[in-house]
This record gives sequence, structure tokens and C-alpha cells, in this order.
Amino acid sequence: YANAWFYKAMAYNSLKNYQKEIECYDKVTEINPKYENAWNNKALAYEKLENYKKAIECYDKATKINPKNVNAWYNKGFAYENLKNYKKAIACYDKVTKINPESENVWYDKGLAYYHLGNYKKAIECYDKVTHLNPKHDNAWNMKGLGYLNHGNYKESIACFDTEIKIDPNYAVPWYNKGLAYDSLKNYKKAIACYDKATEIDPKDQENWFRKGLTYEKLENYKKAIECYDKA
Repeated sequence: YANAWFYKAMAYNSLKNYQKEIECYDKVTEINPKYENAWNNKALAYEKLENYKKAIECYDKATKINPKNVNAWYNKGFAYENLKNYKKAIACYDKVTKINPESENVWYDKGLAYYHLGNYKKAIECYDKVTHLNPKHDNAWNMKGLGYLNHGNYKESIACFDTEIKIDPNYAVPWYNKGLAYDSLKNYKKAIACYDKATEIDPKDQENWFRKGLTYEKLENYKKAIECYDKA
């Protein structure tokens, strides 16, 4: 009885026994090979076990049964991202955005995939979609800022980091990234002011102290640089 095996699998999922969960879904798909949710859930269980190749095989089955299964396409894209196959991830996310162009999470992950490929222009376009759908999506502002930073558009990147800081002023990452942008503009005093904020919020982040030390060296303030390296 397929449904009994299906619910037994879900019980194993609640117990975080993913191997047993998969065995139950195997029984479900043996009885009913077109049980879409079983393929989808089996894939998610494989993802929990970090077996992304097997997960993709299951998502393939789910999308063949229902080509409009946005969750399967999205999760398949995420699995490809974990395998660092960013082009295939983007192809999956494209399927989702064609079916549901209002999904901010998909645009965000698609932007990440483009960012990892070094296609910062395309990444920025994706983050533009995210911030249009949700102007308070702080991670999208941060990634858009990094996209501009890597593209050499430092003023635009600072504007993005400033927006993120307004959303969450106690988040160290945009302060650090804003410091990188000022560093690139050779405005070292402003860069240090940003690193100061970052180290004030997160004093245990070694990279912040290290970067601040490098910037003090550029100002030939070697004593301060050494103090920062000591902290790092």
C-alpha cells in the first residue's frame, strides 16, 4: 500500500533517519512509479545525506511526471549548486522563473550561481529582481553590492551596502564589504572607519582585523597595522 509506505517514510524523516526514509520511498515508487511527491521527498532525503547526484536523479523523475513542479526544479538547481555545476543550476532556476517569476528565493539563488561563474552583470540583474520583489531583502543588497564591487563599480557597491546597513545596522558583513569598496577607491581613512564598525560588531572576525591591518599599512601607520594583526 503506497500511502502507508509514504507516511512511514515521513515518520522516519521526523526521526532524521534519512536512510530508512529513502528505503520507504523506494517501496512507494516500486508500487507507484508516478508518485510525484515520493520522488521529490526521496530527493530531499538524499540531499540531507549530501548525495546530490542521487537527489538529482529523483528530481529528474519528479519533473518528468510533472514538468511544472517548481519545487523539484528549484531543489534540483540547489543540488547542482552544491555540486558546483552552476550552469545546470541556472537552467533549473530558469524553469522556475518561467513558471513563477515572483519567487524572490529563486532569483536570489540564480544570482548566486551567476556570481560563482564570475558573471557579475547577470548576477546583479537577478538581485535587482529580488530587491524589486522585496526591498528589505538584506542578503540581496549585500550580494548586489559585491557584484558591483567585482565589476569595478565601487560607488554603486557602496550604495548597496548602505541600503543593507539601513536594514540591519548591527550586521558586520556590509560594513566590511563597504570597507573593501573604499579600499578599492584608495579612500583608506573611510575604509578603516568601516572596518572599525565591522570589528566593533564582530570582534572575533579575523579577516576584518587582517584587512584593517593591511589598510593601515597603506597609510604607513605600521604600529596600528601590527595591533590589528595581533588581533587577527
